[in-house]
Amino acid sequence: MLGATVVVTMVAGLLLSGLAAAGSTCTIYWTGETSTNWSTNSNWSLTDGGVSAGRVPSSSDYVCMSTSASNIAVDLNSSTTSTIAGINWPQTGSLSPSLEVDDTLTIGSKTAVDSSTLNELDIQGTVVLYKGEVATSSSLTLTGTLEGPGKFTVSGPATLGSSSDEVFLGEYGASGTQADLVLQGATTVPSGTDVYFSCRGRTIRGLGR
Repeated sequence: MLGATVVVTMVAGLLLSGLAAAGSTCTIYWTGETSTNWSTNSNWSLTDGGVSAGRVPSSSDYVCMSTSASNIAVDLNSSTTSTIAGINWPQTGSLSPSLEVDDTLTIGSKTAVDSSTLNELDIQGTVVLYKGEVATSSSLTLTGTLEGPGKFTVSGPATLGSSSDEVFLGEYGASGTQADLVLQGATTVPSGTDVYFSCRGRTIRGLGR
């Protein structure tokens, strides 16, 4: 029972370890030329700051942020699902990219597993890290679902849920989707939040109201 907002540096059952760096070749760049919408073709380019790619990222793309992006707050909205090989959106100079996932983003696949780095990630829908995928973020807000079996490290602050939310680390009752979430900064679990851990096909409420 959590009667008030709780700040912890590590949640029971979550491990602490070092960061992994992204080092793959960029194949598509976010420019945000038209809007903040991930699914708009004209927001993407095949070169840094170049013309429209005429498409959005595919499962073989390693996604990078243009150094001259018009919009750096990106929304993968509730009618969009996407699979990419990896993503490299860290804070760079004055650019502080953010990504909000309202539907489903899968990072990595059978043919492409790359390290990923993000500055700010807000998961309101679902983020899936494919087997072998390693991702890091400077901050995380999780009010949806984080699935594995890849590994996600948060180097800075994290918020798991908001009042009366249910947050899932792994698909509910599904074996093999356990999320390896590593929290290295202060983590806030607001009062009224239930955090569910998936373990060998069973779902356990690890933190709750």
